[in-house]
Amino acid sequence: MPWDPADNTYAGSAAIPSLTIAAGTANNAVVDVGGAFAQATLNDNFADIATKVNLILAALRDAEIIVE
Repeated sequence: MPWDPADNTYAGSAAIPSLTIAAGTANNAVVDVGGAFAQATLNDNFADIATKVNLILAALRDAEIIVE
C-alpha cells in the first residue's frame, strides 16, 4: 500500500482490530513456562503480549497512522 502524504496514512489501509484476551492476567512479564508446564503461566504470557499489542495499536490510532 502506498503512503498517502495528504493524511499521513497508508492509502487503502483497513482497520486492524484489537486483540480479545479470553484467559490469563496481564502483569508486564513474559516468563519461562519452565519444565513443569503451567497453563496459567502460558495464559498470562499471551495476555501480556496481547495487552502490549493493543497498546501499540491504540497509540498508532491516536497518532492517526492506522485507521480505527
